[in-house]
Amino acid sequence: MDEMISICVKPMVDQHPGMTEATARDMMERFLPSLKRWKTPEAAQPR
Repeated sequence: MDEMISICVKPMVDQHPGMTEATARDMMERFLPSLKRWKTPEAAQPR
């Protein structure tokens, strides 16, 4: 996941003037774990 975050940071900063790399990285660190692809088996189980 860290590699995906690193790949995504530059395009996000390029497309959103005023966004810092730290902000983009923080957004991706919060967003990616919520995607089915990145969920842990425990988090993916229905409650």
